[in-house]
Amino acid sequence: MGQHLPRYAFMPFGGGPRICIGNHFALMKGQTILAQLSRTVRFESLTRHPIEPEPLITLRPKGRMWMRVHRRTDRDEQQAGGGPHP
Repeated sequence: MGQHLPRYAFMPFGGGPRICIGNHFALMKGQTILAQLSRTVRFESLTRHPIEPEPLITLRPKGRMWMRVHRRTDRDEQQAGGGPHP
């Protein structure tokens, strides 16, 4: 991330004086949920073609993006450089 986007580049919460008051909370909550999921599962892409973005109100993949979800194991932790959790 780290890029500075133009003021109204991301519009799912509206903009200007009537912007959604919960937008910062919603974005933060989305990151928190993704971080929590990433601790317990890993995602494997089953899509074999390059994934192209499709900009609508939000950015989404063009076409289908098939994923398989695996529960993380101690082996996954060791491969990632971390140790098993107590």
